[in-house]
Amino acid sequence: MKVLKSASINSENGIDISFVPPLIRRKLSLLDKVVLTTLVQVFDENVEEIIFSSEYGEFSRLDTIIKQYQELNEVSPAQFSASVHNYPVSFFTLYKKLNIPYYAISAGSNSLEAAKAIATKETVLVYADVYDGIKSIAYRLSPDGNNFWT
Repeated sequence: MKVLKSASINSENGIDISFVPPLIRRKLSLLDKVVLTTLVQVFDENVEEIIFSSEYGEFSRLDTIIKQYQELNEVSPAQFSASVHNYPVSFFTLYKKLNIPYYAISAGSNSLEAAKAIATKETVLVYADVYDGIKSIAYRLSPDGNNFWT
């Protein structure tokens, strides 16, 4: 794979989701925001698939859901639907009205490597986590017959 473009952020100062309307923006988690920030920087119309990878995913949102269930014996449907691992990428494809496949991968400490292993076409690969500090990196990749990752 050949890297055509890349973007990364490692602090809240780098987050820019100004392309998302304010009423929607306020519902996004920190993870959603970092994924969208780097994703939009590398995406173009030639992309055939998106791969999202995260070791921890929506850890804080899941923690909130568990506490809510323990204390109130109920779970907010909105919080639950936004807690699924593929939410940031599915939101992006819906918002941009894209009809391309996307994948969400979590393989513990090997999450980035697992995502790299399945990229075969013109792809945007995004790895992000906010559990132990903000980090997000996105690559726009193109197959070129060489294995860029080795």
